[in-house]
Amino acid sequence: MDGIYDPSMAAVPTERKIALATSAEALAMKDPRITKSAGAWYAEEDSEIVLANSHGLSKRCRLSGCGFGVSVVAVKGDEQSPGGESCVRCAYADLLPAADVAVRAARNALDLLDPRPLKTRRAAVLVDPDAAGGILGGLLAAVNGESVLQGASFLGAMLGKPIGSDLLTLIDDGTRPKGLASRPFDGEGVPTERRVIVDRGVLKSLMYNTIVAKRAGVKSTAMLARRVCEPARYRRAQFLHGRRHDAARRGHPGHQGRPLAEGRHRLRHQPRQRQL
Repeated sequence: MDGIYDPSMAAVPTERKIALATSAEALAMKDPRITKSAGAWYAEEDSEIVLANSHGLSKRCRLSGCGFGVSVVAVKGDEQSPGGESCVRCAYADLLPAADVAVRAARNALDLLDPRPLKTRRAAVLVDPDAAGGILGGLLAAVNGESVLQGASFLGAMLGKPIGSDLLTLIDDGTRPKGLASRPFDGEGVPTERRVIVDRGVLKSLMYNTIVAKRAGVKSTAMLARRVCEPARYRRAQFLHGRRHDAARRGHPGHQGRPLAEGRHRLRHQPRQRQL
């Protein structure tokens, strides 16, 4: 599978990797309103997955990943506002420049400084990508095939029917080039594929592992994850990504005024800190 392993990452000097993180921290603190740093980090991984059983299954793949980030604190009087940004890629050469990450980290901290109340209104809300994953969590749990079979999903009878705005498209794609979660097979050895879960608001597919798929009379959708020294477990759309629709950038027709996504109205998710 293309782009999920970078053999050249190990050849990059450790000093260069550390400098990437420290330079991002220094650049993020250039604004005089940012007076504190919560730390900068660089991390990387080089691993190999081998899956085999007594029935003749034998598969393997190499994976790599690296990333860096910084968190800073903006201060105004007695008020403090933390903000951070990070970049994670499969290949070192694909990492964003330190300046780009620094600018976003500083902006995230400053955007939440000195918030102001809003008047009651009907408006579109443009959600930050990091926060969007949490919002979609309930939807993803509902397309779990096992929950549907048990009658525990509110989407159990909605396959092929509209469940949301026609601006919503969700795709589960384990074959995406350079995808951080892309794999040639899942925890049971089932080959991954590109599968549309929601297409312009219409529920097109549910997610199944092999056991649940057999009970439902369908094929597995490569939904099982497995960690080292742990049993296989159900995974909720590890390869999920969305499709941008041009209309989404203009906001929903029902909103009044500009979307609430700029400046002090922005929703932010603070990244978890990791250090080398």
